[in-house]
Amino acid sequence: MESVPFHLFSIFNADLERKPILWWLDEASQVTFSATPEVGYVFSHWLLNGENVGSENPITLTVTGPFTLEPVFEPATYTLTVQVCEEGSSTGVEGATVKIDGAPYTTDSSGKVTATVNYGSHTIEVASPHQPSHPRSLICKFALKR
Repeated sequence: MESVPFHLFSIFNADLERKPILWWLDEASQVTFSATPEVGYVFSHWLLNGENVGSENPITLTVTGPFTLEPVFEPATYTLTVQVCEEGSSTGVEGATVKIDGAPYTTDSSGKVTATVNYGSHTIEVASPHQPSHPRSLICKFALKR
C-alpha cells in the first residue's frame, strides 16, 4: 500500500486565514474528517480539490491519490425582532423608526421590525414617531451569544 499526501486547510482566526496542513495517508484507506466552527461561524460545506462535495459533517473519504480538503465556514446569522411599545403598555407603535447598526427600519402595525444580523455586538436606536421634531432615542448595545 502506497502513502499519498493530502493538504487539509485549517482556519486559525476570524479573518478566515487559510493555513494548509500536510498529512500522509495510506492509499485506499478510509478517513473521516470533522469540521468544528469557531464561535460566530457555521460550517457550510467541504471543498475537495476545489470542488464542493457537500455539507455532510463529518465526511468520510476513501484515499485514491493526493488531495486537498478544505472546510468552508460562513458567519452565523440570526433573526432579530424589535418591538416598540407605548410607555407602560404592550401595545405596539406603528411607524416608529428603528435603526439597527445604522440601517433604518419602520415598525409594522404590531410595532415590530425584523432584521437578519451576524453574530456579535449590535446597536439598536429607536425614535418616537409622535414627536418627529423632537426625536428621542434609546441606544441599546448587546452581543449575541451561543
